[in-house]
Amino acid sequence: MPRHDAESGKASIRRVLFALASAIACTSPLTASAVHLSPDHTGQVILVPFYTVRSGFVTSLSVVNQNMNHAKAIKVRFREALIGAPVMDFNVFLGPRDVWAASISDDGTGARINRADGSCTIPALPASGLPFVNAYYTGQVAGTFDDGGGRSLDRTREGYIEIFELGVVADGSDASATPHTQNGRQLVTAVTPRSTGLPPGCHALSDLTSSLATGDLRTPTGEITASAILIQTGTGSEFVIPPTALQRFFVPSNTDDDLYAPPGSLYPDLSSVSPARSDVVTTGRDGPVMLTVLDWVAAGGKSVDAVSAVLMKSGISAQYDVSSGLARSELVVTMPTMRHYVLPEADAQRPFSIARGPFSEPFRSRSNGQVPDDSAACSPLYSLASDREGGPYAVVTGVQFLPPTGAPAPLVDVCRTASKLVIVPNGSTMPVQHVLGVTAGTVSLVLPANGIAGAAPSYQSGWVALMPTTKTGAQSGPGQTISAGSNALTTRPVLVTSKQPSSGLGNIAPEHVDGVTRRYRGLPMIGFVAIQAIGGGQGYGGMFRLQGSPNPAP
Repeated sequence: MPRHDAESGKASIRRVLFALASAIACTSPLTASAVHLSPDHTGQVILVPFYTVRSGFVTSLSVVNQNMNHAKAIKVRFREALIGAPVMDFNVFLGPRDVWAASISDDGTGARINRADGSCTIPALPASGLPFVNAYYTGQVAGTFDDGGGRSLDRTREGYIEIFELGVVADGSDASATPHTQNGRQLVTAVTPRSTGLPPGCHALSDLTSSLATGDLRTPTGEITASAILIQTGTGSEFVIPPTALQRFFVPSNTDDDLYAPPGSLYPDLSSVSPARSDVVTTGRDGPVMLTVLDWVAAGGKSVDAVSAVLMKSGISAQYDVSSGLARSELVVTMPTMRHYVLPEADAQRPFSIARGPFSEPFRSRSNGQVPDDSAACSPLYSLASDREGGPYAVVTGVQFLPPTGAPAPLVDVCRTASKLVIVPNGSTMPVQHVLGVTAGTVSLVLPANGIAGAAPSYQSGWVALMPTTKTGAQSGPGQTISAGSNALTTRPVLVTSKQPSSGLGNIAPEHVDGVTRRYRGLPMIGFVAIQAIGGGQGYGGMFRLQGSPNPAP
C-alpha cells in the first residue's frame, strides 16, 4: 500500500507535470479544484485551534463520519502549544454515521485522554485512559530531536488538534468504497456498531490493519467534522471551539492512494497535501475571485505552502469585554503550519535554522542561552483597539496602539504555535483576568484608561485588531518577502502558451496566466476570542471565531 510523507515520489511527478504551467491562475467559475477552506466546516482535514486542561478545564472532543454508506479511517493528533510537537495520536475507524468521543483532563502531571465512546481506536483506550507523552519534543522518536523547550509533561497541558481522513474502507458499500477487498469488508464488519451499540471487532483491529494492502483503503472523500468544548469544572463555564475544515487536501490521480500511517507516525501532517495546489477566494471589483496556485513546489516553495496560503490572513480582529470587573477576554491565535517554517530541516541535531516566509524568526530554545524565559519563534503583530463607541486609539503602558496617523508603534510578539493574548482593562490598573489559565508566554494586550479624573473607565468593551509584520533586520529565506513591513508567501509565475493539463485533477475550469507575482501577505492564523463573566460563583462563557481575510496581491 502506498505510504505518504512530506516529500513523496508524487512531489517529483508533480514538478514534472507542472514545470511548464503557471504558478498563478484565476479560475472561473468559483469551483474549487484544490485545497481550500470548507464553508460548511466539513472536509478531509479538521483543525481544532486549542485544547487545554489548565485551571480546571476539561476538553471534550468528538469526531463524526457524516457519510451515510462507507466507513473511514481517521487520524486524530494532539500537538502541544509551544512548537506543535505531537503529544498523542490515534487512528480511529468510524462506520457510517458513527461518532468517536473522548475527553482530555489533567492527571496531575500532564494531560490524559479518556474514552467517552466505544468506537475502535489504535491504540485501544483503556478505561483509565492514556497519558500524553513528551517523546516527540525530547527526541525519543525517530525523526525528532530534543527541541530544548523543556522536557516537562506540563507542555502537554495545552495545544491544538489535527484530524485527518486517512481513507475510505473498501467494502463496496458505495462508489467511493468500490471495488471492495476482503480486508476492507473484514475491517468494516469489525468497526461498525451492532445492536449492542458497540463494534464487535475492536480487539482484532491491530491485526487487520497490520496486513493492509493496496486498495484496502481508498482515497479520502471528506465528510468528516469535529467539535470541541472547553468546560471549566469549577465555574461551569463552557466554550464551544470553532474548528477550521480543509477540503480537497488529498486528491491524488490514483484512487487506490490513501494517507494511512500507523499510530505514532509523524505522517500524515499538513505538508502531506497533494497536489500542492491552493484555491483562495478573495474579493475583486466585480465580486468574489478565486486565485489558484497550480503548484507551490514548482513555484519555488514547499508543499505545505498550499495549506498556509488558504489559512493566510493579513490581519485578525475580535470583540472584547472587560467591563464591570466581572467580564474577562482572551484571544487564542494558532498557526498550524508554523513548525514547518521555523524548525531545522536538513539536520535534526542542528539547533538553528533560517525561518522561511511568511515567518521571519527561527525557533530558539532555552538550551542555546538566547531565550532566558521561554522557547520562542516570535512573529510581531501591530495592535489596534477601540471601544464600542469608536473611541480613539491611544498610547498605553505595555502596548502602543496605532494612532489614526499610522505612526510607527512597538510590536506585540506571538511566539508559540498556539498563543494566548489576555486583554488587560483600564491601563493595567486592574488585575490581569485570565480566561484559559496562566501559561508562560501569554501576551498581555493592555487597554488604555480614560485618563480624566472622575470619568468612567474607558475601553471596557470594543474590538481589537492584530496585523502581522516583520522584525527589522530579520533574515529571509526562500519564498519569503520582507517588503513594506509585511510577511508574505510569494509565488513566481512562469508564463506559458499552452493550457494547464487537467488530467488526474478533476474537472478544472479553463485557466489563464496573468503573469503577476503575488504575495499572500500575513500569517496562517486560526483561532477565537473567549469571553467569560463570573458572578455568584458561576461562570458564563462565549467563544467567537477570529475574523480575518486573505490579501493576495501583486
